[in-house]
Amino acid sequence: MKTTTEHVTNFLQSPSLEKDYLPINDEERLAWLGNFSSKIGKYSLQLGLSEAEISAIVLWHGMLKYILELIDETEFFSQDLITFKEHIMFAPVGSVQGPMPFLPIATPPSINTAGIFTLINAIVKRIKSNKNYSETIGIELGIAR
Repeated sequence: MKTTTEHVTNFLQSPSLEKDYLPINDEERLAWLGNFSSKIGKYSLQLGLSEAEISAIVLWHGMLKYILELIDETEFFSQDLITFKEHIMFAPVGSVQGPMPFLPIATPPSINTAGIFTLINAIVKRIKSNKNYSETIGIELGIAR
């Protein structure tokens, strides 16, 4: 089984993929996907995209947002837990111990397809090859060169 790093490397090195529109870091990718997912529906008929594809793009954005927020929350939780542990271990005798940190986890969006940006790339290639595609549309969607 490939590691996540190998998947990312393979994606970025694939000559068949057109990825010049895709930002490098996760926060910028999330912002890019937020823009793309919020505007692509406006062009679905014109560019020949199905309702299922539009719905999937919106869900993929929701999942990426969920995962990145969960990563941030677990980092904060981990720091709080370490502080709690050290207080339990080394606080002066008789110190009041506060409540144990709690990590609330929301229900994740329901998606069953991996490879969000691999799939997005295939959709972008289709969009750009559509006779109704224009540079104006590309700029609005964030896929123009």
